[in-house]
Amino acid sequence: MLLAPLLGLLGCAPDEAGSAHGLPFVLPLADVGAPTAASTGFDPRDGDATGLALDQVLPVFGTEAALWEAPAFVWGLMMKETVQSQGQCPLESVVDDETVYDGACRSSFGYAFEGDVRERAWEADGVTYERFEADIVVIGDVDDPVFTRAALRGAVERAVPDDGRVDAHYDVNLRLELLGYWESRPGEAAKAAAWSAWEVSGTAEEHDGAWMVDLAADVNGAGGMQIVSERLAHSDACPVEQDGTATLGDGVTAVFAAASCDACGAVTHPDGETAACRMD
Repeated sequence: MLLAPLLGLLGCAPDEAGSAHGLPFVLPLADVGAPTAASTGFDPRDGDATGLALDQVLPVFGTEAALWEAPAFVWGLMMKETVQSQGQCPLESVVDDETVYDGACRSSFGYAFEGDVRERAWEADGVTYERFEADIVVIGDVDDPVFTRAALRGAVERAVPDDGRVDAHYDVNLRLELLGYWESRPGEAAKAAAWSAWEVSGTAEEHDGAWMVDLAADVNGAGGMQIVSERLAHSDACPVEQDGTATLGDGVTAVFAAASCDACGAVTHPDGETAACRMD
């Protein structure tokens, strides 16, 4: 199942291949509209909330590209054989290289769909693109549902050049909700909390295990966080933490050290220092 070229940019007008904070992204940013995620409002003294956001937005405590994988997973749940009525609810149609799914229906399994989704994939100038745009809500008002509520609003785009200049470039401007799914699964408390209200706007680029990011994120209603880093590098010596530094807003810095391999970042702020750790 595809997820497509993106919508989500940052607050200021970017350069053609740069970001609002001047990061030198290799690929141009996709036009994904005005950002919806706020970049201010979180409390850097709250280590649990900060660690949860970093874990579920950045690949800083691992290698998962959550900007792409999270909406792909939620869309995949909506399209499960025991949720949708294949081709009919949502109603599927294909025009050229775009697939459209129209809701306003109730599937034969009892899930109510409202809204639509558009997927597109194409190639241009040696770059492969995928784009996913959605404004859809699905309610599972049935006995023993796969989920009770799932929603996707916004867009995400992935671009992969053939020449290997970067492994992948992501632009995102998307909010997702998933309720009644992770809560019943042992060891998934972090996703249950984060995916109840997950919103990200911005750009990330990966090359050779290192990430460049310029994002705004609001996770679990903890307030908007700005995440900017020119390099967060994977270390073979530690699978649970990257090496690098990120700014999280004015006067707030997070330092990650694979040498410690404790899945925690040291967040310095005007009131001192707080440990922001991956949520177990």
